[in-house]
This record gives sequence, C-alpha cells and structure tokens, in this order.
Amino acid sequence: STETVDTIKALMDSGHSFADACEDVETSGTQIQVADVATLVKLFFREMPTPLLSKDFCDKMVAEQSGSAPRDLALMSLPPTKREILRMLLACLARVEACQDNLMTANNLGVCFAPTLC
Repeated sequence: STETVDTIKALMDSGHSFADACEDVETSGTQIQVADVATLVKLFFREMPTPLLSKDFCDKMVAEQSGSAPRDLALMSLPPTKREILRMLLACLARVEACQDNLMTANNLGVCFAPTLC
C-alpha cells in the first residue's frame, strides 16, 4: 500500500537499512507485500539524481532490438558501475520471472521497470 511504501521510505531516508525498515513496519503489524517492494525499487531508480540509463542509450537499445551483438556493444559503453547495477536489476527480475507464484512475463516486467531507468 502507499502508506507502507511511504513508511519504509521514510525510515530508510532517516538512516535505517531496508531490512531494518521492513522489520519495523512488520513489527507494527503491517505485512509487506511484493508490490510494496517493487514500488520501492522503482521509486529508487526514479529518484536517482541522474537516470541509470541515458535517453540516448535507451533510444539506441530500442533501435537495435533485432540482434544481440549491437546490444552487447551498447551495454559495454555504459560506465562499469551503471552496467553492474543494471546487471543486478536484470538478474533480480529474471528471478522474479522464474518464481512459481509470479504471473508476469519478462516483457511485462520490462514494461513496468524500463520507464524508471531512462
């Protein structure tokens, strides 16, 4: 819920770790939902001072959808830190897609997360 997300975010903004913030919220009797965590991840990327991926990079990736070689070259053009963050996010989303309880395809997850990255 919006209230849960706002509470966790406020705790994290005041210095709590994600795990501690979630524990505090659950101790108060609120159960954290998967959607709350997804919202927090998207909010993190949306609130970055500069987007993880530039608009030019995103446009290039869309234009080069036909093959993996151009995409691989584009990915290598990212600074190492941004490339690693993207790798970790994509690995996480791959685990979400593979989860038995998940009903979203990789494409649907991409549609949800891509706008927060550019």
